Amino acid sequence: MEQRRKYKIQPPSIWELVRRDYLAGDGARQVAARYGVGTEALRARASREGWSRYLQPQTEPKGEAATDKGSWFDGLPDEGAETPDDPAVLARTATVASGRAMRARAWTEARTLAGLAEAYHKLAERADPARNGLTAETAPLELVLDILTMDRIALEDRFWRKPDEVDPVKAAYHEWRRQGSLRRRAHEEVKTRRRSATEARVEALEAQLAGRGIPPVEEDERAARVRLGIDVIAPDGAGTRQMPAAEFRVRLED
Repeated sequence: MEQRRKYKIQPPSIWELVRRDYLAGDGARQVAARYGVGTEALRARASREGWSRYLQPQTEPKGEAATDKGSWFDGLPDEGAETPDDPAVLARTATVASGRAMRARAWTEARTLAGLAEAYHKLAERADPARNGLTAETAPLELVLDILTMDRIALEDRFWRKPDEVDPVKAAYHEWRRQGSLRRRAHEEVKTRRRSATEARVEALEAQLAGRGIPPVEEDERAARVRLGIDVIAPDGAGTRQMPAAEFRVRLED
């Protein structure tokens, strides 16, 4: 029977060394073996006392000087000289600073600056006169409902663009539509493959039944149309009904 290793109670000075090495990035098992403490005891103390490696200050690679946090903003163009409180300008500035911090592997500062940039971006959207202070979260429910139930043709007319027109909003809409079309096409391909596999299995079972002299069950026309994908069973009101697949696809588009 394997004997468990015995550990003696270590003084606070040893536990301070354990804490130092653990927070420096050494593995729990490695540190525990180094100072003669139990791995579970180390982890329990780390949890109890809040030893978190993620809360430690960022350190630069050896041989490189530590980067001053203020340097993330050094050399940035002063585009907000006339409007220093413009949230759009502040969002761009914070985004550039976040990128600098990320490339310097200062992850904590990069995340903080990215969150700051996102917050300023939302403020800029609310302050945009073209939006009249409206966002998806603040728009009246009546307006949201009108948009969701908007006639398909009217919607396409709003987002129609000329061949040489450059409009990021319209471009984003058409890209969203394209991605949706790709997803629907992939879904149809999956259904087709499943239907083909099911038909092959049914044919194999019918062949086995015929080999045993058992006549297969006769399939009526309605069932055959569903099996062949001509019709689908779709929700309709409080129940379901069989309808042509083309009609069902039109309903999905609407």
